[in-house]
Amino acid sequence: MRIRKFVSPTFQEAMEQVKKELGPDAIVLSTRTLGRDVLGMKKGAVEVTVAVEEENGEDLRTPLSQGNDLVPEMREIMSELRSLRSEVGFLRETLKPIIPVLSVSERKKELFTELVRRGVDVTVALSIVKKCGERELSLRDAILQTVSVEPPFSGKERGL
Repeated sequence: MRIRKFVSPTFQEAMEQVKKELGPDAIVLSTRTLGRDVLGMKKGAVEVTVAVEEENGEDLRTPLSQGNDLVPEMREIMSELRSLRSEVGFLRETLKPIIPVLSVSERKKELFTELVRRGVDVTVALSIVKKCGERELSLRDAILQTVSVEPPFSGKERGL
């Protein structure tokens, strides 16, 4: 099994390079964002470590029984794992614009996550978190500025 590292400005570019050089059977072992310049790459470059099985020679990690029914199942599982890793990489790239806004403090990340978990729309949650940071507003004040809140309807307004 051959292991290689690829460094690119984005995850998507790294994956394109992997597929071009090693083909679709390459397995992503790890990804990480580099915090410093690497070979002239700007900050925030992505390093992707992949493995590909060599066609010549035996790999000690291949199943002992090639005729076993588990081999097709393992191929299916590996294919699904590759797909999931690709999706996670895509999600990371998609969320990158949101992350810098939340990188100010761990408290804001937790606040954003909690709001979204409780069903608040992502854009509304992002707006609330931004307002909390502008003037160090409390969560309550930021929500009141973002969402209009009306008092409960008592029925007396219509003579009920």
